[in-house]
Amino acid sequence: MNDTSLLLIALDALALIVGLVGGYYLSTYVGKKRHQDAQDLATRIVEEARKEAEATRKEARVQTKDEIFALKKEKELEFKDTEQNLKREQARLQEKEERLEGKLEKVAQKESGVVELEKRLIKQEKALAEKEEALVAAADAHERKLQEISGLTVEEAKERLMTEVESRTRH
Repeated sequence: MNDTSLLLIALDALALIVGLVGGYYLSTYVGKKRHQDAQDLATRIVEEARKEAEATRKEARVQTKDEIFALKKEKELEFKDTEQNLKREQARLQEKEERLEGKLEKVAQKESGVVELEKRLIKQEKALAEKEEALVAAADAHERKLQEISGLTVEEAKERLMTEVESRTRH
């Protein structure tokens, strides 16, 4: 893998984490909205039941009280059930968030390791480039010195070497 692939993987992981955290907050908002709507609905139903009880109280006072009590119990049970469902969902989302935070931390650690590795590679590349420059300069100086000593140019030295090699291979 090259550095670009690692960077793309890190960016993909970061995008995934950002998406999951955004999904969590959106889910929490929707859950709270549903909870509020359920409360509003329960309040509205109870109010309607009370108005109906007052209108029919003279005709069936006992029957109405029993119906209100039964309706109220049913709504309380529904509310408790909804509340328990929301608590379970919140716990599940909290656990998921903790797992994602752990993964995010691991990604951050890996990313810092990659950055350190990149820094070391850059230093090594600079050192190699400096060594290469020094070797090229030394080779050039050596070649110039050989030319000075032999009194021949590079072309003349090559030609003489080729002639010697040819004569040796023929004999």
